[in-house]
Amino acid sequence: MRDTLEADSIVFEVGRRRILSDIYIKIETGRITGLLGRNGQGKSTLMKILFGTLTPMTKSIRVNGHYIHKPYLERGLISYLPQFNCVPADRKIIDLFKDFELDYDVFVSRFSHIASGSNLKFRQLSGGSRRFIETYLLLFTPGSFALLDEPFSHLSPVIIQEMSLLIREASKQKGILITDHYYEETLRISDQLYILQNGKIKPVQSSEELDASGYLPLSCSSITVFKSSS
Repeated sequence: MRDTLEADSIVFEVGRRRILSDIYIKIETGRITGLLGRNGQGKSTLMKILFGTLTPMTKSIRVNGHYIHKPYLERGLISYLPQFNCVPADRKIIDLFKDFELDYDVFVSRFSHIASGSNLKFRQLSGGSRRFIETYLLLFTPGSFALLDEPFSHLSPVIIQEMSLLIREASKQKGILITDHYYEETLRISDQLYILQNGKIKPVQSSEELDASGYLPLSCSSITVFKSSS
């Protein structure tokens, strides 16, 4: 049985500008949900609201039909990767894995080319290594849902492919919401898609709908990258 996170009636304003208007979104375990939209459309704002650290004017967030006021306060429910590094910079890598109840040796056995030494502090790693490790921690720490805001940031093309495989692996047990400017990779791994435009959100059911949204550059057709949710 799938766990489901649903949010609706989300309205968020800054001053007199309405950023989000009557938003509805659904995330399910076993599926990757892609969130598309140009800069400044409110994707990060929506993720913070879903996580519970940003309070909108109105909202309704439910997990399996039960209302949740601040999801991040529910142990073992949800994790959130913001655009910026979110783990303590002076924490040793080995201690971070202990904090997240994960085995560092398992990580090293799979990603020795990324692991740089368990006693190094997080801030001593390269930007790409920091992003990969913190995404790994948030994907595999216990929980039903994960919100990923630009997980491919600072990663080389080869490592992006490895990250995509990790996200797909984690989605077998979790519901994952992802947004990233590497839109081709987001399209490729997503099981369902939403697009945010002018404060409104709509599901994308076909490559034709995505092309019509004007989100993709004219030189790129979604036919080659759109993954059907069927």
